[in-house]
Amino acid sequence: MRQTGIILSKTGSIAEVGVLKNPVCLGCHGCFSLTGQTNMPTLRVNNDLDAPVGARVEFEIPPRQVLGGALMVFIFPLIMLVLGYWIAMKLVHTSNNASQSVGIVGAAIGLVIGYIVLKRIDRLWAKRHPVDAVLVNYTMPSPDDELPANCPLSK
Repeated sequence: MRQTGIILSKTGSIAEVGVLKNPVCLGCHGCFSLTGQTNMPTLRVNNDLDAPVGARVEFEIPPRQVLGGALMVFIFPLIMLVLGYWIAMKLVHTSNNASQSVGIVGAAIGLVIGYIVLKRIDRLWAKRHPVDAVLVNYTMPSPDDELPANCPLSK
């Protein structure tokens, strides 16, 4: 998956890139509301091309990483929800309406446990993988190019 962005800072061969909004995403604001960030979302990118700070870059996130992330975010919580419900129903052996309530509570507990597991997996992944993407191409912006309003370099 290829994206575009602006290099915000560099440390050795790793650059922090602010992700520019894709035209497909116009009006969505999901990346800001989900992460709670007021500035543009950032990624750590392998900067083997030695692009300078302020350069407009094109980077690629490996397809396997995109697919794995999508599975973890969308499928894993559903599995934990069903598993929590199933375990709660197995613990309560009655077939009345009270057992349905226990099943729903079990599903909610499974969802919370799934969230906690996902947070731990995310932290472990970040420790073992210092970069999220690979720099493919870069260009230096012309002086009359405007930076996005939410870009920290535009201040």
